[in-house]
Amino acid sequence: MGRLTIKPSLDEVRALSEHGNLIPIYAELPSDLDTPVSLFLRLAGEDAAFLLESVAGGEQVARYSFIGVHMREAFVLRDGRLRRHALTPDGLAVQDFPAAEGDLVEIWGPTQPLRIFAQKCQTIPYEVLVRLSARIRRIYEWGT
Repeated sequence: MGRLTIKPSLDEVRALSEHGNLIPIYAELPSDLDTPVSLFLRLAGEDAAFLLESVAGGEQVARYSFIGVHMREAFVLRDGRLRRHALTPDGLAVQDFPAAEGDLVEIWGPTQPLRIFAQKCQTIPYEVLVRLSARIRRIYEWGT
């Protein structure tokens, strides 16, 4: 097996850290003998985790797999209920968001400024905005 290369390099991490402290660190691993599910099960452990697979052009085989482990916070939609799961020093805190499909849900806004939300995520507001899924409908409002 070849040498494992961690990306970005330490120098790149130092440069990126000047703009925020949420920096994904990764390695590309040859996994000819593994499946995304087997890797997910090995990496996830007991912590909150996710596995996303892309499918390109209507193919039945996923082209890319993204595995996230050891998350501090997640919004979970299950059985029509939206909840915020957050790891705290006391354990997992679960907050219900009473919302139905089609309801407007404020993750940040007048009662929860983006700056404060970004601080809780230990990053900068720009990082939060650019990482939103394209499937999330956005409503933009400018101050009065």
